Amino acid sequence: MNAQPNRRFFWVLFLAVGMMGLSMAAEPAPDCTNLRHKPRTRAEVERILENKDPSPVSKKPLNILLVAGPNDHGYAAHEYKVWQRTWGEMLSSAPGVTVDTAMNWPSPKQIAAADVIAIYQHGTWNPDRAQAIDAHLAKGGGLVYYHYAVECGSGDPASFAQRIGLAKQTKWRIGQVGISFDQQGDGSGKNHPIGRNFDSLHLNDETYWGLTGDQSKIKIIASEGANPQVWTYEPVVANAKEQGRVFVTVLGHNWASFNDPLFRILLLRGIAWVAKEPVDRFNELATAGLTLLDSETSPVAPRFVQGFHAKDNVRGLRNIINRANVLHDDCLMVGSGWNLISAIRRDSQSGIFSCTDEIQPLIAFQKINPKIKGEWIALHMASGAKNVLYVNGTKGTDNDASPGMAWYRIDPITGKNTLLGAQKCDSGCLVTSANKKGLYLITQNPPAIQVYRIQDDGTPTRADTIAGKGLGSLGAAKLPSQSGDTPFVFSPDGLFLYNFSDADKSIGWCKVSGDGSLAYVGSCDVEKTLRLSDVKIWNANAPVSMRISPDGKHLYTLTTSGGMGLFQRDIATGAITYVPNVIKEVFELFPTDFVITADGKTAYFIARGIGDKNEQSLWWWSRDPGSGLLTLQGKAALLEGTKPYYLLLNDVLGTLYVIGQDTVRIFSTR
Repeated sequence: MNAQPNRRFFWVLFLAVGMMGLSMAAEPAPDCTNLRHKPRTRAEVERILENKDPSPVSKKPLNILLVAGPNDHGYAAHEYKVWQRTWGEMLSSAPGVTVDTAMNWPSPKQIAAADVIAIYQHGTWNPDRAQAIDAHLAKGGGLVYYHYAVECGSGDPASFAQRIGLAKQTKWRIGQVGISFDQQGDGSGKNHPIGRNFDSLHLNDETYWGLTGDQSKIKIIASEGANPQVWTYEPVVANAKEQGRVFVTVLGHNWASFNDPLFRILLLRGIAWVAKEPVDRFNELATAGLTLLDSETSPVAPRFVQGFHAKDNVRGLRNIINRANVLHDDCLMVGSGWNLISAIRRDSQSGIFSCTDEIQPLIAFQKINPKIKGEWIALHMASGAKNVLYVNGTKGTDNDASPGMAWYRIDPITGKNTLLGAQKCDSGCLVTSANKKGLYLITQNPPAIQVYRIQDDGTPTRADTIAGKGLGSLGAAKLPSQSGDTPFVFSPDGLFLYNFSDADKSIGWCKVSGDGSLAYVGSCDVEKTLRLSDVKIWNANAPVSMRISPDGKHLYTLTTSGGMGLFQRDIATGAITYVPNVIKEVFELFPTDFVITADGKTAYFIARGIGDKNEQSLWWWSRDPGSGLLTLQGKAALLEGTKPYYLLLNDVLGTLYVIGQDTVRIFSTR
């Protein structure tokens, strides 16, 4: 990389606007709602940075070598390549710093030239690595190990621990993590230069314990209970010219942690410390490219990042597939009304979309495939187990005019497809259960939900039909998406499916079993409830979007009248009860979709004008997690011609996608 100071402010890389497919199979559905870290306040960051060394910060030349490996985890975790690219760019922008990179393991020449070697990969330990590490430490070099790098594979953990202090994870836990810098009660962690001003740090990440090694030989910076999570180590190496230093953090599972300014301060101090430099050398990088709040209640205004227009042969871009499955690892998949399915692909390392200003068809599916013919009115798609894409059309399998279903194996990186099978079926909207064992076809005639079991090879097998008030499709022209015109939404735990039926203007809900089967539970007459409420929403017969808050306690509906229905939700039974609320700001608009952030504190709306109003806008609201009520915080005009229909949120990376009729516009919420 360029050795000169780089001030291009490449921070768009930190958006890493790749997609996240929620395709992990589990019963109930995995909790992915807290992967995104709330932005820190300016005061929080300034408190940790204060009392820095008053002497001038050194700018002596440093060569930092970043070692990554192939991805070994689901998207947004263990992002070794993204870390190497983005942190390489960031560190090389600091005065006096050059950055080199290596995949899997560096060459002897790279190791000899490095002052600091930082390693983030699935760890492996063998005699060759031991020899290389010993030589690096013997010259006084610095070592930094992140998260899974402490694993030693089939190597000897005791030998590895002799070099880095503790090694090889045996027990682990993913979730909310709180580490203390004063676990021993002697202030040792927070009195260390790396832990200065820290009392504790809370992240959504992964901890390890039961590691091999002698804790008395390391300097514990932070612990979770009795388990060290951040430490330094100064190993004794034979024939050393100068003693080397090691910094290790077990945390670093989620990519969002690397974009938390407090965690970043910890890592930057660790790099400086092992380089025997003042720990404040990289302070200016702590918040580079990140949003800081002025206060705990400050809203984050979305910031425009990138936009695309569809070419003429990719019409009907708003025919988007299920929002939980459109976010594959490396491509955003969209469907058109003319038998085309396209993908916007991202660079797997930089996170930048490979197309610059136009969306082109990825493969066109050859008018879906040879077995499904005719001009389809709508593509109804849902992603199933093992990256299988299910497509339902309103016309034709073979030469028959009846509707059909086809399913494809999708490469999550390129988006390319392989036809697995096709069969006749009714026309409707498709959705898969959270555990990917059930495929549901929501039909209009008759209004019902047809249940299919997904076999191990992805083949759908008809199992049951569930009928009841509130069930059934919004119609053949409506789309099978949890964003915009949506007739259904799952509860966050995946245990309840809610469906709005245009036939009886009601929401019905079903219990989802572990094998994917459905059991009808009950319904709520939405039109009557809202029309007789204090808001008096008369045109409540067509919710354009339904959402459930991440904590599962509230269900929201947007209606064609511009009003909102807010319902309290019983998590155990799934029952919903109307909560009086008034949102006057959007009554003169046509809100088309909205999303709620994973922390449940912010909601984003998109809306189009009605009548003489030509407004096309993006709105953001603060949400009270207790009552569920929303308060307007701000809005921004969208480019004329956007015609916003759907809103997608990659909450892990803070990226908002506004899907228009023929456009995609991307915003950062950080």
